[in-house]
Order: sequence, then structure tokens, then C-alpha cells
Amino acid sequence: MAQTGIVGEGVLGKSVEGTRRKLDPIELLPSVKFIRYESDEIFSHCPQTGQPDFYTAKIEVTDPAYGVESKSLKLFLQSFEDKEACQFCEEFADTIATEVHHATKAWQTRVELVQKPRGGITISAVSTHRREKG
Repeated sequence: MAQTGIVGEGVLGKSVEGTRRKLDPIELLPSVKFIRYESDEIFSHCPQTGQPDFYTAKIEVTDPAYGVESKSLKLFLQSFEDKEACQFCEEFADTIATEVHHATKAWQTRVELVQKPRGGITISAVSTHRREKG
């Protein structure tokens, strides 16, 4: 059976201090054609009011060249807790999609980000990136 592993050094098994806005790609077996990552532990701040925003995310990659190591994904998503990094839900969804798409080199990356209700309103934003054929 083929061996897979983290591309580069990675953070798995290492102590990490502070925020980390980097995703560690992992090698995949050729048979892996779809991956879904889900998290309900995403927290950020409203860029206007500074109020807390809590999110759930579904991140899907289709026909990826690489996966994303889960610890690096968790640290990446936690890096948005920093008030300097806060974004509106719509931009936040696109930021996640852009970075995951770049790391996985997938044919398609789709991120659905749901901001939990605040003021009685739930916001859902979807960002999709596709690799050009060629």
C-alpha cells in the first residue's frame, strides 16, 4: 500500500503558540476524489461592532491533489479569532475557500459558512472555486 504523509514539516505532533494562518497539505491516495471537512468551533468578531460571531463550516473539495491536515485546518480557522483578522461572513467564506483551494489544488472547492443567529438573523454564505481546465 502506498504511503501518504504531510507535505513539508507541518504542525502535527508539535506544540504551536499563537495564531497560524497556514494549511498543511497531505498526500492522498489516487482513489480519494472527494473530502468534506466540517467544524462548528469557528469564532470571529464582527468587523464593525467587535461583537462575537460563531460559525459552522462545511468545506468540500472535489478531485483534490492534496488533503488538508486537520490540526493545521483547526489552527487556520482559529486564527480568525484575532480581532485584526475579522471579516463579514461572506468574505470569510471566500477567504476559507481560497486558501483551501490553493492548498489542495482541487478541481473544485466549496465552502458553506453559517453564522449562528445574532439579533435573530442567521447568515449563510457559499463560496466556490474551480480550477481552470487545461
